[in-house]
Amino acid sequence: MIGARFGLALPVLLLAFAAGCTKSELAELPAGKPVFSYDYEAVRELMVSRNEPSFEPWTARFVQDGWLGPQQVTPRWVIQQAPEGVSPTDVLADGGFLRHLLDSLKGLRKVGSTPNGDDSGFGLRPAWTRLQWTEGKRRFEILLGSPVASGGRYARIGKERLIVNGAALEMLALMPGFQKTRHQKLLTWALDDADRVKIRWTRPQSSWTVERHSGAWAAAAGRVGTKAFGTAADTALEAIAHLQIEQFDLPASSFSLPEISIEWLDRNENRLVVEIDAELRARTSDRPGSVFRLHAGARALLAPARFPR
Repeated sequence: MIGARFGLALPVLLLAFAAGCTKSELAELPAGKPVFSYDYEAVRELMVSRNEPSFEPWTARFVQDGWLGPQQVTPRWVIQQAPEGVSPTDVLADGGFLRHLLDSLKGLRKVGSTPNGDDSGFGLRPAWTRLQWTEGKRRFEILLGSPVASGGRYARIGKERLIVNGAALEMLALMPGFQKTRHQKLLTWALDDADRVKIRWTRPQSSWTVERHSGAWAAAAGRVGTKAFGTAADTALEAIAHLQIEQFDLPASSFSLPEISIEWLDRNENRLVVEIDAELRARTSDRPGSVFRLHAGARALLAPARFPR
């Protein structure tokens, strides 16, 4: 169980998680060099704990579990353990953001050492931020404390207290709350996954169906003529692919009759169905049991007039 591994007492964790797991804990990390060495694409588990003074504390654990979309090229990350008091109906995490964070952690560099003193004076007991991750059998941990006036943050890696700096600190600044770690887009498919798209509106009643012809979107076979729509179709469909969620975990009973239905089909007959009601509540076939509310701007993006005829 991941929870059991991450639930170990802190002193044990500090002995187990060392930079790159290749150096003796008695040896100081070299200044100006990256403090970690690993393959971020091989990481399958990540724990994030935030305890910074400016926002509510939270802790969550994430694991890689399969793939997004029918082409199976984008790793699927899920929330294995949500923060206390949060019961998400949708457990899909923003895998792109988490992978970017893991990649940026490789760029953290030691830029200085710390004077003598207790960890509590550096924001390290308790740590403002704690990150733990695994790459195969190797385990890593870093504790991050308060900011340093000259740049960077105080940190602890294993038995060493130091100052680190790098893009990962900026990434963490973009993730003050748990909601940032969730999959913000309604669709999990990219537009490249779809080979045929059909949209139905109920008020007024109409539909729009297109399929790929030599890489371009055109009126579906069976209609009069085969009209290519050019970039206008790509623009309209990309907007659907990037519809943003404003609110998660709405009650399933809150969804009313769908006013817009969107069906994406790939060349292997895999199907993704999206339904959206009058209040911009939405549900999708690959995130069953979950109801979301879309941003208000989605109404204009879904208007029939945006789709070329």
